[in-house]
Amino acid sequence: MQVVVIASLFLAVLCSGIVQEWQGPPPVWLGGWLEPDRMPLASAGLLTGLLAFHFSFTRYSMLHVRKAIFAKDEATRIRADRLLVLQRRLLPILFLCMLTVGGWCWTVLDIWQLSRWVGLWEIALAAPFVLLLTIHWLGYYPVQRAMREQLMMLQLSSGAAVHPAWSLPRYLGFQLRHSLLVIALPSWCIFVWNDAVLWLSQHTDLLPQNDALLLGLTFVGAITVFLISPFLLRWIWSVRPLPDGPLRQQLQTLAQRLNVHYRDLLVWDSQGSVINAAVMGLLGPFRYVVISDGLIENFDDDQISLVFAHEAGHIRHRHGLFIMMLLLGSVLALAGSMELLAQLAAKGAPLSNLPAPPDLLVGGLFVLGWLPLLGWTLSRFERQADAYAVSHSPSQNGDVQHVEAARHRAAHRLGMTLKQIARLNGIEPHRRTWGYGTLRQRLYDMYRYGSSAACRSRFDKSIGHIKMAITLIGCLGIGLLSWALWLGSHVNS
Repeated sequence: MQVVVIASLFLAVLCSGIVQEWQGPPPVWLGGWLEPDRMPLASAGLLTGLLAFHFSFTRYSMLHVRKAIFAKDEATRIRADRLLVLQRRLLPILFLCMLTVGGWCWTVLDIWQLSRWVGLWEIALAAPFVLLLTIHWLGYYPVQRAMREQLMMLQLSSGAAVHPAWSLPRYLGFQLRHSLLVIALPSWCIFVWNDAVLWLSQHTDLLPQNDALLLGLTFVGAITVFLISPFLLRWIWSVRPLPDGPLRQQLQTLAQRLNVHYRDLLVWDSQGSVINAAVMGLLGPFRYVVISDGLIENFDDDQISLVFAHEAGHIRHRHGLFIMMLLLGSVLALAGSMELLAQLAAKGAPLSNLPAPPDLLVGGLFVLGWLPLLGWTLSRFERQADAYAVSHSPSQNGDVQHVEAARHRAAHRLGMTLKQIARLNGIEPHRRTWGYGTLRQRLYDMYRYGSSAACRSRFDKSIGHIKMAITLIGCLGIGLLSWALWLGSHVNS
């Protein structure tokens, strides 16, 4: 769901930038077919229709998904998975219709002029998406409850701890915090910082109106938010320190052996609904390793140590740093491309023959290309973390004669652990998830790269090429934006 939130957030930012720079009355695709004095009311009516359509389609999709939970044939489950994917992808499409043709973006920024208020216009602009997302969760709740009841049966048969199914308000609150706020709150902090910088430069003498300086301050603010985001996420999520005991001592010993630094080990309280682990933060003093309560309740300490070694692989290979570089570099490249198009248009370049406005065209191509690229990069990093966990498993004692056998045992045990995690999370082996791929392919790659030192060496070299490409994307973004700003300064002069 995070990828849907990211895509919708980017669409909102793209549309807001187009509206703020647009001169004259709105075009048809920005709500120009509506009368200005009736545009807010028409937007509300369109939103109501979109909500009703989305709720109906969600209920239809969830009926098939719920049947697939208890189905034995794989074809039924595959059809249900495709419906679920289609239903999620429909969210940003409906939100884009609301922003553009529905006139919501023009209403918020031009008619109501909420951009005068720092941090307010972003919330108003995202309100339709939050409503669409709430409709999605309301329709998905019966499916989640059925999956929860099936999980309770599995836990009862295995003797594990059992938690009651969530009520609807608790489920909505959990989804709001863990699917929406985890992305929206850090992004909102960056937007508020950018709005404050622009306001200070336009209404006070504290900051000069220099594009390069303002861009640099915005960049510094984004880096700061990235660094402090673990503290924000700790406030959003329900976490607590991992209590002292054999598990904490085992994980601390493993972290010392792997030379992994973090601020604290945290337990993610989810009443057993989340079975996962994660790393939050780029630097040791700002980094947390989070282990869900469901993982602790359903797995032994050795299996949790393997999962911890996987997270340590992300830390040792600096995956978080390169993901941040890919994000910021891509945003800089996009901003530079749009600014360059604006400068070319100012110089009289023939851009009117394009099939869509240049900003919207470049932004749409960016969304279509960047999200699959990010998902593929994340899946490669996941494979490298799996191989790291296998080759640095706690069972290896450094005896050269037994290292190969230990790696095979670690690969088998980690594979069984990943299968059990997927089963408890309701993920079928054939289902392709964004950032992970299919479980079948992941297990195949883990056995291949983790058990063989030669295969892992070649794979690490390919990951090195990916990191080099990410660095080049960052340099390209800085170069494009610098060139566009240079052209702008010459045009103005």
